[in-house]
Amino acid sequence: MPVRALLALFLLLAAPVASVASAADDLTIWKSELETRLDDADESLFGKVADLGSREAMQTLVDLYPKLRSVFMQREIVRVLHRFDGKDDAEQPALQHLMDVAVGAQARELRLAALDGLGRSKRHGRTFLRMIVEAPALDEVREMAMELHVAGATDADNDWYREVFSPKPAAAPEGGNKNNRRRNKQDEPDAEPERTVPGLESLRELAFGPLAGAMEDRELLEVFGQDRNLNIKVAAMDALASRDFKGLEPLASELLDNISLPARMRAQAAEILIKERGASVADRFIELAKKQEVTQDYLRMRMAELLADLRDPKVDKTTEKLIGKGKPHQRAFALVASKHNQESKVVKKLIGALKDKDERVWRAAVDIAAQRRFEDAVDDLEKLLSKYKQDEERLVPLLVALTSIQGPDQEWQATLEEYAVGEARDVRNAALRALAQYGGERYIPMLTDALQHADWSTRYAALRGLEKVHTPAVLAPIVARMGQEEGRLVIEFADVLWRLTGKPYRTRAGAWADWYAQEGAGFALIDPRELERVKLEEENRRLRQVTKATEFFGIRIESTRVIFIIDVSGSMNEPLRGQYVGRDGEVRMSIAKRELKDALEGLDATALYNIVTFSSGVDTWIDGVVGASEKSREDATEFVERLGAGGGTNLYEAIQTAFKDADVDTIIILSDGEPTVGPVTQPALIREDVARWNEHRGIKIHCVSVGGSLRVLEWLAADHGGTYIKYQ
Repeated sequence: MPVRALLALFLLLAAPVASVASAADDLTIWKSELETRLDDADESLFGKVADLGSREAMQTLVDLYPKLRSVFMQREIVRVLHRFDGKDDAEQPALQHLMDVAVGAQARELRLAALDGLGRSKRHGRTFLRMIVEAPALDEVREMAMELHVAGATDADNDWYREVFSPKPAAAPEGGNKNNRRRNKQDEPDAEPERTVPGLESLRELAFGPLAGAMEDRELLEVFGQDRNLNIKVAAMDALASRDFKGLEPLASELLDNISLPARMRAQAAEILIKERGASVADRFIELAKKQEVTQDYLRMRMAELLADLRDPKVDKTTEKLIGKGKPHQRAFALVASKHNQESKVVKKLIGALKDKDERVWRAAVDIAAQRRFEDAVDDLEKLLSKYKQDEERLVPLLVALTSIQGPDQEWQATLEEYAVGEARDVRNAALRALAQYGGERYIPMLTDALQHADWSTRYAALRGLEKVHTPAVLAPIVARMGQEEGRLVIEFADVLWRLTGKPYRTRAGAWADWYAQEGAGFALIDPRELERVKLEEENRRLRQVTKATEFFGIRIESTRVIFIIDVSGSMNEPLRGQYVGRDGEVRMSIAKRELKDALEGLDATALYNIVTFSSGVDTWIDGVVGASEKSREDATEFVERLGAGGGTNLYEAIQTAFKDADVDTIIILSDGEPTVGPVTQPALIREDVARWNEHRGIKIHCVSVGGSLRVLEWLAADHGGTYIKYQ
C-alpha cells in the first residue's frame, strides 16, 4: 500500500480518538471553571457542556445544580438538560432530574423550565410527564404536565386518559378505616407516611379533551347526563354539536328551560339551538327573557346578542317593537337584541333609550351609541353631559362614547381639556387618556402637569398617556417625577421608562436622572424588536438576585397602598385536602391567617394598608388605611388572630368596599367559594361591574383561590393585571 494511503488510513482511524480526547479536555476545562466561579460563571458554558452529550457531561451539570444560589443559573442548567434526550447513557438521569425539579423546586420559574424541558424531550419526555401527573406534586405542576402530555396525544394514550378521567376507587388499605389507619401510623412513629395522589377535576377535564373525539355518541351522552363537572358537560355538548348529532336539539332545549342549571350552561344550550334552528327560536328566547325570576341576567343578555347576530329581518322587526317596553331587564334585552338594526326608525329608538332612567338600560344605550358611532346621538349625549355633570358614574361612559363618535374633533378636544383638569377623578382620568389617544405631542404639557396631581390614579393615567404619545419629548417629565414616587408607582414609572428606552436602571430614580442628563438630548426610543431582546436580559437579571421579596401565597407585594380582602365565610373552617393518607389537611382559615401575618410583617415601612373581611356581610379592620409601623402590625396581627369563619360569601360588596378607598392601588383577594350572597352573585356580572369600577383607576387585582378553582377570581386577576394562585 502506498505511503500516502497508509497515512490517510491512520488519520481516519485516529480522528474519533482525537475527538473524544478533545471533548474530554473541554469538559475538564469547563467543569473547573464552572465549579470555581459558580454563579459568576458564563452561563453559555452550560449549553457547551450539554452539547457534548456524554454521561459525564450530564453528571457535571446535575452535580453543579445544587451548588448554585441564583434561580437564574439553576434555570439555565434546567433549560439545557433536554438536550440529553436520545443520548442512551445520559438520557434517563437527565430527565429524572428535570422531573425532580418540576416536582420539588420552590421557585416557580424552575418548575416551569423543567416542565418545558420534558415537553421538548421527544423520545421519553412524555413518560416522565405522566409520572408527574401520577405523583404527589403541586396541583399546578400536575396540571401543566397533563397539558403538555395532551398536546402530543395519540390514540395509544387513550387507555391512560380513561384512567385519569374515570379513576377507580382506591382499595381500602390494611388496618381498617381512616381512623384505624391514623392510629397505626402513630404506632409506628418512624414509618414514612404515605403521600396522597388526589384526583383533580382539572386533570379530568384535560383528559376528556382527546377522549371526546374517540367516544361514541352514546358515551358522550352518558358523560353529559351523569358527570357533575360543568366544564366536562360543556365539552361533551360541544363534541356532540361538532358531529351534527341529531339528538342534540331536544337535549339543548331541555337544558335551556332548566332553571337549576348555571347560566353558562343554559347559554351554551341557547347557542346550540340558534345554530340548529336559527330564527325560529326567537319567540322562545324573547319569552324566556321576560321572566326575571327564572332567567339569569347573563343568559338573558347572551340570548339578546345571539338574536342580534342573526341579522334576520323578521327577528329585527320583532325586537324593534320591544324597545322601550316592559320592565328594565326587558328593555335592556330589547336594546341589545336590536343593536345591529340599520333601520332609521330603530336608530331613533336606540338613541331615545339614552333618556331611560334605569342604570343598566341607559348604559346599554350608551354602549350601543359608541359601538355604532351614532353621529345623530351627539346632541343627546352632550345634553346628558350637562345633566349629569355632578354624576361621575354617568359622565365617564358619556365621555368614552363621545370620544368614539367625535374622533379628533377640535371642539370636542377642547371639552376634554376642561374635564382633564376637573375635580371628578375617573372623569379626569378618562379625559387624559382620550387626549393622549389622539392628541399627540400637543398634550405633553397637560399630561406633564397631571403628573404632579395629588391623586395617584391621575398620575398613573398621565404616565400611561405620555407613553402612548411615544416620543422622546416625554422622557424628561417622566424622569423628573419618578424620584418623588414610591411603592407601586415607582415600579410603573420604571416599567414605562424601560419600555421606551430599554435601559436597565429599574427603580433607581437617581440613575435615570444621571442617564438622562448625559444621553437624553437626541435619544431615540428603542425599537420594539430590540426591546424584546432587552426584556429577556431584564428577566434574567431579576432571577440572578437572591433576596426574598414580601409575598402572599407566592404573589409579590410591590405596592405600598394595598388592601387585603379575606373570605371568612363558614366554608373557611373546612380543612384542605391532606397530603398524607389518613390525615386531614390544614384548615383553610389557619393557612389564610398565617400567610396574611407573614405578608403584613414584610410590608415596606412606608406602606399603607387595610384588611377587609367578608362573609354574609363586610367588615374592615380600620376606617381608611394605616401605615406599616410596628404598632399597626401588632394591632393588625391581633385582628387577624381573632378572625373566625361563618356565614355566606358576599364577594361583591367586599370588592366594592375596597374600591371606596381613594388611595388603594393594589387589591389582593382570598376566597374559597363562589359568591352566594350580596347585591350581585353571578360571576359574570361581578366581572362586568369591577371592570367598570376600575376602567379609569388602574388598580391591580391579585387573587388566591383556597381549596379549589374559582372562575370569578381567575377572571378578575386576568382582567386587572394581577396574578391568580390556586392553593389546594
